Amino acid sequence: MTSKGLAAALPMLAVTSASYSLAQSMVNPALGTLRQTLHTDQVGVSWVLTSYLLASALFTPILGRLGDRHGKRRLLLIALGLLVLGSVVAAPAHTLPEMVVGRVLQGAAGAVLPLAFGLIRDMAPGPRVGSAVGIVAAMTAVGGGLGLLVCGPIIQGLGVSWLFWLPAVANSIVALLLWRTLPHDRRTDAGEGVNWMAALLLSAALVCLLLPVSLGPDDGWLSPAIFALFASAALLAAVWVLVELRSRTPLIDMAVFRLRPVWTANVASLLFGAGLYSATGFIPSLLQLPRRAGLGFGESVTVSGILFVPSTLAMLVTGLLTGFLMQVMRPKAVLLAGAVPPVIGFLLLAFVRAQLWEVVAATVIAGLGFGIALSALSAVVGAGNTTEINSPHQERIIR
Repeated sequence: MTSKGLAAALPMLAVTSASYSLAQSMVNPALGTLRQTLHTDQVGVSWVLTSYLLASALFTPILGRLGDRHGKRRLLLIALGLLVLGSVVAAPAHTLPEMVVGRVLQGAAGAVLPLAFGLIRDMAPGPRVGSAVGIVAAMTAVGGGLGLLVCGPIIQGLGVSWLFWLPAVANSIVALLLWRTLPHDRRTDAGEGVNWMAALLLSAALVCLLLPVSLGPDDGWLSPAIFALFASAALLAAVWVLVELRSRTPLIDMAVFRLRPVWTANVASLLFGAGLYSATGFIPSLLQLPRRAGLGFGESVTVSGILFVPSTLAMLVTGLLTGFLMQVMRPKAVLLAGAVPPVIGFLLLAFVRAQLWEVVAATVIAGLGFGIALSALSAVVGAGNTTEINSPHQERIIR
């Protein structure tokens, strides 16, 4: 595929990234409102987030594998279709089970980012892969920040159900434009399909891991049920790894994870992602807590979203600059530089948050690092595939 094809497709892939991120983040500040709408408690409403993460963790490797076999363009459109379907299911939901079903379908669309990165690899000349992937990754910050910003006005002007109706409409339009814009790709893997036993074991392990994380604060972290769930998660994960190692078509190639550049990059991505998701998920709740609670600032959903705009802009700017940084610095140095600001920002939130401006300043500092780190990780992973990582050149790239 030529660079001309990339120039036509890249804007739509960037919009797809922002659109998916927007649908993900605009729910976070509304957890208190959703708790009342769904007539559930704090533990119950936490599954609005947990079910989304669970589905994303499970379906991303499955859809990625199917994309290798049947074409990334086709699976990207299917992933967006699942996002639209999930939004349609969640919009009229008045009970927690209905909402969880919708969020699971939305979370299944988590594969849009790796599929987009794979399409860029197929379309772009080698030197352009890193910068193109960095642009798409940076646009997740735009979507995430926009979701936090529009959540309050949508609830006040249209109602909580429009947190899902609007993404359904927007992502339907995005899917249509992608269908018209993206060139057809060829099947790249003529081997066998998905190892469904591995998928079943992975889903069971994730459920056993996330259930105690959600129930632990109420049931007690040392209760027999919580301990049994954690032990089951460890056992199922071990069996899953054995199944993957013996599979001819593994869901996730465990042999590749023996390479230090691969597992270190994935662990770093997990930690950065967990930090960012925690910040966007719980700092708005902190801002909305009443002052009499001794922690919050009593701000509205709208104001708490507005206060995240500076950190979103910081992520966007540093994310777009990361491609240039990686041309003059080693990627390892860029990642280390990106790790420092979030540590400083979260330490400030832990000890210095008496004034509202202090919270905003801390999130901006953290955002500077998240923009660098996540774009750098995306560029490193998107620049090569698992077979290329064995080469000395790819080793140097990731180091």
